[in-house]
Amino acid sequence: MTLSRALAGRFDKHVRIARWTLPLWLYVSVTGVIVYLKLYHLYRPL
Repeated sequence: MTLSRALAGRFDKHVRIARWTLPLWLYVSVTGVIVYLKLYHLYRPL
């Protein structure tokens, strides 16, 4: 939704929703990498 509003040129609505979606997206992407590293690289059986 955020991307479609930006591509359509409706920047007033894009900015309003991007204030919420950017922090959520950053949190999910960082925690996803952390979970991946913990599952597949830190806990390998010997």
